[in-house]
Amino acid sequence: MLPPGEGAGVASNGQFSHGSSLGIFVGGYPQVTTGPTLSGSIPSSVLIVPVGPSTGNATLNVSTQVQNLPTTWSLSPLSQSAAAAVC
Repeated sequence: MLPPGEGAGVASNGQFSHGSSLGIFVGGYPQVTTGPTLSGSIPSSVLIVPVGPSTGNATLNVSTQVQNLPTTWSLSPLSQSAAAAVC
């Protein structure tokens, strides 16, 4: 979750980096704490043209590990038909 007022902007080269917040429970009460930095990239081609066969993967990196989750993800693009169903 991005902190309030912090947009999810992506630079024209496809790079991004943002802080995050984590909702955790302490003693049965929810508390929001500073989360890891989320950074990565998306293929810059998707910012100007539809996804095609040559579109590469997007990446997501987490600067500190959270609850044994991976610190790096590689995300393949949706197919045209799958993307049409989402939008």
